[in-house]
Amino acid sequence: MEALLQLKGIDKAFPGVKALSGAALNVYPGRVMALVGENGAGNTRGVDVGAKKEIYQLINQFNADGLSIILVSSEMPEVLGMSDRIIVMHEGHLSGEFTREQATQEVLMAAAVGKLNRVNQE
Repeated sequence: MEALLQLKGIDKAFPGVKALSGAALNVYPGRVMALVGENGAGNTRGVDVGAKKEIYQLINQFNADGLSIILVSSEMPEVLGMSDRIIVMHEGHLSGEFTREQATQEVLMAAAVGKLNRVNQE
């Protein structure tokens, strides 16, 4: 499948934290891609349950309409339940890329803390 959007050489830093360093990501049409990492990316713990339900409904509707979605989250049930493809970052670099079928909480956490480095190429 051809990428809808290709991002290359992405750098982002916050005081004391290098979030991204030369990252490259491909966004594919009609897919939900999740970004996770050890720095608590996408912390949605402050979002109330009702709002989350609405957000999930929108994501499902957009996906059903064939739109691409980038989900940034640190909540494993959310990531594992909604994503077609999961990208894991460690110390600003891509450390793992997994399909929904390949991903488990253990595998994602190992990649997030640098104990596993596996990048799939589509």
